[in-house]
Amino acid sequence: MCIIAYAPKGGKIQDETIKMMFRNNPHGAGFMYKPESGLIEIRKGFMTADDLLEAYHEIPADAENAVHCRLATSGRISAGCCHPFPVRADTRDMKKENDSAEIAVMHNGTVTSCTPAEGMKSDCSDTMIFTAGLLSNLKTGLDNPHVKRSIEKIIGSSRLLIFREEGGTLMFGRWYKKEGIFYSKDGYSDCRSRFAG
Repeated sequence: MCIIAYAPKGGKIQDETIKMMFRNNPHGAGFMYKPESGLIEIRKGFMTADDLLEAYHEIPADAENAVHCRLATSGRISAGCCHPFPVRADTRDMKKENDSAEIAVMHNGTVTSCTPAEGMKSDCSDTMIFTAGLLSNLKTGLDNPHVKRSIEKIIGSSRLLIFREEGGTLMFGRWYKKEGIFYSKDGYSDCRSRFAG
């Protein structure tokens, strides 16, 4: 069910960590980063760990960044269904492998109320439907406590990471921190205790 690793400004996710994340979640990957100024940069559709790492190494050293490795639960296994997604009102506008956006999102979990009827055969995932249907309408209200509670209620036990050009990063759900990096699961290898605490 996917995994996200998030490195705050100045942090980098180790190559071995990314390789393990990809090995356990092999349905495609992507990353986003927040430059010193300007839009959030999105790169996705990596179907091998080597391709992901090669592109990840090009991120500016001081940029806040996050990597998502996918284990598909809805939406076909494709570059377009890989995370992250720009927050836009149409799922067709979320599939570019190289993109920039004012707001971008990664999700770990399932938004059951947004699961497409076609399941794994759909051109879009539950996260894409959730982003287009809800987040795109709330872009300016994401700091509102009532909006945050509504999002938390909809995503349930999922984890959600939102990068914004204007405003700080938002993290929803339970995250685990190890050596300055946040993880959406308490482990990405067979040893689940590795990131406990």
